[in-house]
Amino acid sequence: MADGFWLGPIKIYYYSLCMLLAVWAGYWLLLSQAKSLKLSSTVLTDFVMAALVSGAVGARLGYIIQNWTYYRAFPGDILKLSSGGLSIHGALFLGLLVLYILTRKHKLAFLAVTDAFALPVLLGQIIGRFGNYFNQELYGYPTNLPWKIFIDDIHRIPAYQNVTYYHPTFLYEIILNGLGLLFIWRWQNGHKKTGQLTGLYLIVLGLSRFITEIWRISDRLAFHLSLAQYVSVVLVLIGATLYFKRDSGR
Repeated sequence: MADGFWLGPIKIYYYSLCMLLAVWAGYWLLLSQAKSLKLSSTVLTDFVMAALVSGAVGARLGYIIQNWTYYRAFPGDILKLSSGGLSIHGALFLGLLVLYILTRKHKLAFLAVTDAFALPVLLGQIIGRFGNYFNQELYGYPTNLPWKIFIDDIHRIPAYQNVTYYHPTFLYEIILNGLGLLFIWRWQNGHKKTGQLTGLYLIVLGLSRFITEIWRISDRLAFHLSLAQYVSVVLVLIGATLYFKRDSGR
């Protein structure tokens, strides 16, 4: 594939299309998930818009924090969004904070609301990850496996400028999250307590990202783990705590 194919309007169009599909699919699923909360359309729209805006801001801030060494040297690139650069962990943390504030405002149980958002957000993440393909980002180490992907030289990390094929780590995350989505979807038909859906979402998110990071090119900290893997461990622990906790309805 020629380098120019990924540049300009074509790349932006396909990436934007993936993001729009992700939002639409997530909202469609949320409508059915939120029925038990008996939210009015106005309140539901407020929750969705707040989650989208805070998620987008948090995703960018999270990515900047994870790559602060680079952005400290090139602060002008902080607002350069055309080349990608979003963190799901950043989106999650700021999104949850804003949702918590809104639930207090509307006197709703926080975990009941996050339960309603769990599957829609996971579905949106799965669809949105296809945008990483068009942006040629979140790929892994070089490989010659049959499912390798070609990366244009303009998107290659300097240390691998002469390498053309890499692990499609975004695809690995899509598959793992997809399996998690199917599991949670089937599981939720049985008995569940408030907060368990949220717990399972955090476990799926944490495990899929931890595993994916094994092949992803990223800075390594102690024990050769990335920052994303350490955050993923925390998410799994929080998720397990929510899943096994006694139901308080809050």
